[in-house]
Amino acid sequence: KKVEPKKKKAAGEGEGEGSRNGYTKKKASPNVLDTTRSQNLGISLKGFKNMAPEDIAKGIEEINAERFSVEQLNRLLEMVPTDAEIRSVVNFKGDCELGPPELFCKAFDGVLRPRIKVNCMCLMKNFDDHANDISGKLQTALRACAQVTGSSRLRKLLAEVLRVGNFMNDGTDKGEVQVSEGLYVACALALYTTYRASHVSPSESPSD
Repeated sequence: KKVEPKKKKAAGEGEGEGSRNGYTKKKASPNVLDTTRSQNLGISLKGFKNMAPEDIAKGIEEINAERFSVEQLNRLLEMVPTDAEIRSVVNFKGDCELGPPELFCKAFDGVLRPRIKVNCMCLMKNFDDHANDISGKLQTALRACAQVTGSSRLRKLLAEVLRVGNFMNDGTDKGEVQVSEGLYVACALALYTTYRASHVSPSESPSD
């Protein structure tokens, strides 16, 4: 029998199920970035499905906090490329096509201080929550100060402490301390420590 020469397969034929479904094999990405770094960037970029790398870089350059969510900004703090990574990608002259992680780094070429700008946008997004939290703590501190300064019982206690101190210093160079002069906060703390040490049970606290 006559053997017919084999026909060359047309482009796209016999490349597996993926090719028949419209998928083509991806070209190998260049080894510009560290492998782990490239993988992490690729995973993180999935959180920016509707944004191209150029849009992300432009939003950061313009400090457009409304373009990003709080979660995206927190993720960008870890994603922002270093100057060395940007230079490596920009100076790449190979034949391989750049992958999404490399294109992301390349988009930051010319963007000044991107990490500082991302930090600024994080503060802008979280400012109201931080302000409310700090305001609540300040109000608590102010109420505590008002209770301490307005307590007549505490004033009487401190006066007695001064009298005891004057009695102990009687006849020494320290002389007598007037009640109006007050005493240091450290003295009050030392008084509490002395009280605790004088009791058998360490868990016992002063009575109100």
